[in-house]
Amino acid sequence: MLHFASFLTVLKVWSYSFNINTIAGTGLIEGSNKDATLMSPRASFYDEPTGELFYADNFWHRVRKIFPNGTVVTVAGNGMKSFGGDNGPALQASFDTITCVFLNYKKELFICDERNHRVRKVRPDGIIVTAAGRGCCVPVGDGGLATNAYINFPSSVYYTTDDDLYISERLGHRVRRVFANGTITSIAGTGVNGFSGDGGVAKQARLYQPLGIHVTPSGLVYIADNINNRIRLVNENGTITTAVGGQSNRGENVAANSAFVDSPTSVYVHAQNEVIYTEQRRVRKMANGFVTTIAGNSFTSGDSGDGGLASSALLNSPAHVAVTQSGDLYVSVTGKIRKISNNIITTFAGLIVKDDHGIPSTLIPLSEPYSVAMSSSGELYFSESREHRVRKVLTNGTTYTVAGTGQPGDGVDGPAISSPLSYPTAIALTPTGELYISDSNGIKKLKTDGTIVRIAGNSTQAFYGENVPASEAMLNRPYGTAYWN
Repeated sequence: MLHFASFLTVLKVWSYSFNINTIAGTGLIEGSNKDATLMSPRASFYDEPTGELFYADNFWHRVRKIFPNGTVVTVAGNGMKSFGGDNGPALQASFDTITCVFLNYKKELFICDERNHRVRKVRPDGIIVTAAGRGCCVPVGDGGLATNAYINFPSSVYYTTDDDLYISERLGHRVRRVFANGTITSIAGTGVNGFSGDGGVAKQARLYQPLGIHVTPSGLVYIADNINNRIRLVNENGTITTAVGGQSNRGENVAANSAFVDSPTSVYVHAQNEVIYTEQRRVRKMANGFVTTIAGNSFTSGDSGDGGLASSALLNSPAHVAVTQSGDLYVSVTGKIRKISNNIITTFAGLIVKDDHGIPSTLIPLSEPYSVAMSSSGELYFSESREHRVRKVLTNGTTYTVAGTGQPGDGVDGPAISSPLSYPTAIALTPTGELYISDSNGIKKLKTDGTIVRIAGNSTQAFYGENVPASEAMLNRPYGTAYWN
């Protein structure tokens, strides 16, 4: 029989029948929000009247919806990374990298189809059309129809009750506005990256990869100016200022004009003009001119803290925040959506696996299994590159981690399950049960007593070290290994 690693699963083909079965990994799951497979939930939108949460599942090129009872369904996208499907059912449409979702008061769902350089709209009848953009990347179209304009990597949208659609262009370095009559114009940014213009006309200012945007009822436009490490504000009169950031203070209760904003990705203006934004490892809030942390740590990424105070939790690359009227926050992080309510953080959607020991292999979420090896006793080993682990499936179907901690690093000369690996790729199993592992730091050996040692490479990624002990040589991300007896 043949075993091979697929994107999210390890599969088995029976030689005598050519039937195929999944033996590890979940693939794409719908149903319960706690069982659903979320690879990269990039953005989310909370629909207050219904309590439904929409999110962009970026790896799957789909938009999905979580009902209040926890059921998950796909509402747009067929999973194919391409462009297609306009004027047909949204479920049959193709996208390439979805970076935003927004449901307006008409129940029209707007989707940033980033690498197709379009903003698309799903009508209430389920039919999808293009709302803005026809390709990339010439900065033309202002003054004409939005559907004839070129949109350069749309990253966020906001739809107002005046039927105006605002679009941020990540690599167009500007924010544009589509009026109710369908015409488009630029309201901030020149189209050239950089930082300039505070105190002047927003259209003459420079932005650098603007991501999230939020428009208040009074017409204030907040922009997550990502590379400039600022939250910018376009006032009603068309001038631009920095609302938060531009300085170096990472601390708590810091004046907004003294704070450091670390690559902001989304922004939301809540009641009493509280400006809530996500940055590289934190969710923060600016209120009454001062900045505090809601969740996360300035220097450490991770996935911890469920059931405790959000301010003590670790977040893994928070990309977007959606806020309810009652003040609950839904935060899109790598592989999950986390919820913050009354300062307590939990996992709202995505598989929760704190310890894979003894869990059936088909219930374990996998992230890019790379290589497989079969022991003589029928146990299957596989490397999971993006999760920085090597795992083993026993003959009874249960799964165990045998090497790696889930965080990238270089660990040897100790128990393998507490020694970090960094993007393990190929593995090779010896007849005596020792496992050789290639990772970005070199070649390591998992011994039969559960400890791991370095065989080749000294953790420096380079080519150097002829005629020296292998453990002192430098290797440049070895991708293959084989054992010859």
